[in-house]
Amino acid sequence: MTLISDFPTPQGASSSTFNAPPVDGSLYLPEIYDYLGSQSPNHPIFVYEEEGQLRTIRWSQLAQAIHTAARLVEAHIRPNDKNKNSTVVAILSTADFITNFTLVAGIMRAGYQAFPISTRNSAVGIAHLVRTTRVKYMFVGETPANQRLAAATCAQPSVDGPVGSYMSVHPMPMFSSMFTLEEDFVPLAPMRHPQPKDGALILHSSGTSSFPKPVYFSQQTLLQWGMIPYFGETDLCGKIISYHSLTLPYALGATCITWAPVSGITVSTFPPCIDAPVPTPERVLAGAMSTACSIVLCVPAFIEAWVKDFNQIEELKKFTHIFFAGAPLRKEFGDIAVSHGIQINSFYGATEIGCASVFVPKGPAPKEWEYFKFSPHVKPKLVPHSEDVYQLIMMQSPTCTLDVINVEYNGERGYNTNDLITKHPTIPDLWRVCGRADEQIILSTGTKTNTLPIESSVSRHPLVKSCLVFGQGRNHIGILVEPVDSHVFDPENETELDKFRSEIWPSVQEANEMSPIYSRIFREMIIVTKPNKPFIYTLKQTPKRNDILAAYAPEIDRAYGQSDNSNHPGMIEMMGASSPEAWGLEECTNVARMAVHTVLMQPLRDDMDIFQAGCDSVQATQIRMALFDTLRRAMKVSTRQIPHNFVYFNPTIKRLGTYIAQIVHYGHSSVALAMLSGKISEMEGLAFKYGQGWNKHQPNPAQVENGTGGDVVLLTGSTGSFGTYILEALIKDSTVSRVYALNRQDVKGARSVYIRQSARLQERGLDFNVLNSDKLVLLEGDTALEKLGLEHTVFERLRREVTCIIHAAWNVNFNVSLCSMEPLIAGTRRLADLALSSPHQTPPRLVFVSSVNVFNNWTEGTIAPEAFNSRPATAIGSGYAESKWVAEKILVKAAEQTTLRPVIVRIGQISGGPDGSWSAAEWFPTLVASGQVLRCLPQAQGYISWIPAHYAANALIEIRKRLMESSTDADDMDVDEEIPLSPDSGSSLSSSYEYTDSENLSPQSPQIPHSLARSSSMTIPQAYKPTSTPPQADCPATFINLVHPRPVRASFMMERLSELLGLPLVRYSEWLNALESSASTTSSTPSSYSLSNPAISLLHFYRSARGRLSTEVEGEAFGFTAMRTSKAVETVPWLMTDMPQVGQEDVDRWVAYWRRIGLLRS
Repeated sequence: MTLISDFPTPQGASSSTFNAPPVDGSLYLPEIYDYLGSQSPNHPIFVYEEEGQLRTIRWSQLAQAIHTAARLVEAHIRPNDKNKNSTVVAILSTADFITNFTLVAGIMRAGYQAFPISTRNSAVGIAHLVRTTRVKYMFVGETPANQRLAAATCAQPSVDGPVGSYMSVHPMPMFSSMFTLEEDFVPLAPMRHPQPKDGALILHSSGTSSFPKPVYFSQQTLLQWGMIPYFGETDLCGKIISYHSLTLPYALGATCITWAPVSGITVSTFPPCIDAPVPTPERVLAGAMSTACSIVLCVPAFIEAWVKDFNQIEELKKFTHIFFAGAPLRKEFGDIAVSHGIQINSFYGATEIGCASVFVPKGPAPKEWEYFKFSPHVKPKLVPHSEDVYQLIMMQSPTCTLDVINVEYNGERGYNTNDLITKHPTIPDLWRVCGRADEQIILSTGTKTNTLPIESSVSRHPLVKSCLVFGQGRNHIGILVEPVDSHVFDPENETELDKFRSEIWPSVQEANEMSPIYSRIFREMIIVTKPNKPFIYTLKQTPKRNDILAAYAPEIDRAYGQSDNSNHPGMIEMMGASSPEAWGLEECTNVARMAVHTVLMQPLRDDMDIFQAGCDSVQATQIRMALFDTLRRAMKVSTRQIPHNFVYFNPTIKRLGTYIAQIVHYGHSSVALAMLSGKISEMEGLAFKYGQGWNKHQPNPAQVENGTGGDVVLLTGSTGSFGTYILEALIKDSTVSRVYALNRQDVKGARSVYIRQSARLQERGLDFNVLNSDKLVLLEGDTALEKLGLEHTVFERLRREVTCIIHAAWNVNFNVSLCSMEPLIAGTRRLADLALSSPHQTPPRLVFVSSVNVFNNWTEGTIAPEAFNSRPATAIGSGYAESKWVAEKILVKAAEQTTLRPVIVRIGQISGGPDGSWSAAEWFPTLVASGQVLRCLPQAQGYISWIPAHYAANALIEIRKRLMESSTDADDMDVDEEIPLSPDSGSSLSSSYEYTDSENLSPQSPQIPHSLARSSSMTIPQAYKPTSTPPQADCPATFINLVHPRPVRASFMMERLSELLGLPLVRYSEWLNALESSASTTSSTPSSYSLSNPAISLLHFYRSARGRLSTEVEGEAFGFTAMRTSKAVETVPWLMTDMPQVGQEDVDRWVAYWRRIGLLRS
């Protein structure tokens, strides 16, 4: 049995009123409340000032009130939820601290899980918490604001209907209804002794960067929280601690739920009322002083406000300790406080781990106020992060049970706090928090910016109240600044704005000097808040990042637009003008050097990679524009055929100079040939890098964990347009027992995978009940990371269970280069490694969703086979297609060197669904949208073999099913074809395939939606029919081309679009010329493209297909390659027999949908 005397600092040892409860687990928190009611009846639990009088609530009174609250709660619980520990009862109220405390304790005493929710959350955020924790009952405060918030929450949608349809709402019991203090009060019967892991309490995060996150606490954890003072250095029993600034929904406020009953502290707070006063620095200090507190718990903002008022210094010195938590205290204010003899202490902890610092220490000395000492009850693991900086992982220990586990380190389970801490330079056991490992913005270039040092530096300026760095997914960062109250102004006043920027510029420069080049802030990227849109703050007084940035999205977009459109006037004049013959390699290198130095504002060596030096995509665009201007105006050279991404392929001054010189003297064609050779080397190099060193598959039946009997599928990219359809098909497949849907975190950092998946299902009109399936497990990770970015236990579960992997996650962006796609290529290798590490008898099938774009440059008039494409040059044209080719070759290498038998399914263009939904971001909707700007649409020759998304998804699942029926390699399919050594030696389209005339159409390239079978009234044309047997090979990988096997004429589709939109059809070359003219008169920013002519953003794509797109040849339309489909049809016969083609009604639905979402004008 654990004795009180066994701990470093027993609590209540000298108290005459507090009889410390047993802490050996014989009683848990709700039972301890009963214990204190009888064993410590006169010990004070609450003290507050009311109408000039000091009032005290003792444990005998509170214990009785808790029983009353438990009875009130029990009266509302439905019979089927009674006596169930899983039942969650929430509280949404601005009532006082004591009333909330009593109801929370009453809920736990009734045997249920209590969940106090902050009213500072939005209705959407609260609904998220309710859905996530399955709240069935909610007690709501009486104020109109509480009632409105609850009503809005109940109206929020969920998979089971509105939140209010399954959650019952009841009035919050008032203080007077619980503290009846009847003399003949009859206590409740003793409760069932809880189990250690029984749920007791749920708290939530502050929601600073996203939706608030629920955190569950067991009975054992709460008991251990109560024992934390036993590991401190001070007996706190009877000490009066100010909780005036805190509320129960957050961990620091909830500490009193455990410390008061286990350690005997007395809580000082505001008096009971239905609407507690907002805790201001003045009110908190007055409340703490009036109740003779010795210790104050608060957020840093309160201390900063107090020390600014010299009259309050003497009052602050009367407290033995003032603890700050939740955010860093600015050093200048902490130093001022301790210089006056005020005892400031750093409180370190987290909702998931509780208080981890010594509470309360005898020291440290006041000058060390920034530092804390770890409490003996925790087991910190310090992982080196950078010089003298460590990332803190809190490991599970006998005295610190963790209910949230997110990491396994050296075989031990723990919680990765993501906090970065640094050691005191001279005192070994003191530590200071210096940042967050996850406080990073990921720019569109892939580089990362740590926001905390920048925000901290700028916030130190006396005119800055607070600030937020922004730039997630952008080319560079900016900063949103809120001025102090005395200097608020309208930022539309350019004079005032320029003056304010100049005032704070030294602080911004200070931040720039300590930041990487790519993390520096330009002057024009300083945005100042408007008087009518001040920052919104959390209870910790930290800015609510996502809410604020969402509110300022228009201003941020405008700032980026102005920054992107900036140029460098006078640059051409500095370079001078002369005939092209005068420009040799030295002159051209000087041009490149001047452009780079001018844009980057720093000198670089000629052989230094400009992107490694911090050049981002905006600056790359500025360099390109400067060089284009020079070529056109100074060198009289046409830039029409020069690719817009040439800076990325020539990332040094030396290479840029050489490239310009070659353009000037030899023209674009010869340069393009050299670039082609380099691109092939890059593709082959990546295939070699990730295609070697394979581990041998070693079956181990003893490790297999799949008691469900069906197939267990790991699907990547389920939140993608096509992935959503695959997910629905898998869930509805009776042969599949479980689906692990792995997706990356939201790039905006705001939406959980559940929210994103539900939004995508709803957007596509698919079955929303998919999310309720017991089969489905949603995961967030990253295939490019070790263990796919998952916790060790989750990854191990996948390794032991999965029988099939469908890899559908890819970045469908035709503008990015191959090097940007390397993480996806690495992810493909990791998935193959996962399959080979499986303990199953044969490795799980890996079905890779590839693209027909790997045949981008296939010789016109020939059919692309269902076989490995050994020629990388045929895929060159976009990083998307090139990366797909590399991934295919890696999987072929795996098949050749291991027992893995991958299946590569090349998907063609996917069209809109029954409701017409077709993503506005894709090339064809964008092309159609351009018509209303250019006042014309291009003609289309040939046929289209497009396929609806739901049919493509079901075909993919059918392919998986066929393969899973075979325990060998790909023998159940046709033997793979061998691509002829010369593409010209293949059969021509006219000789190998026959067409049947038709005025119909159909879709192709992977991204859209549908439901399932539907009828078509259109005439069905004949399919591509092979008239000769293809050559055979022994490649162990299986290749399938998934396009419509019965193509239709494209002209019908364009004619119908012309009719619906009232636009003439012109030759493709005329349409492209009109698009290029539009581009030359449009701002160069992506936001301006979307507002004026979205097709401009894909101009390079439309240019690259110019020759084949305008052809009169009766082949595949829009420059795509005709695909052989014999293997696809053999595997999935209904592709030929039952899959309808796209007709006039489909085109009508597309247009209706595009008008509905605003892509087209009505």
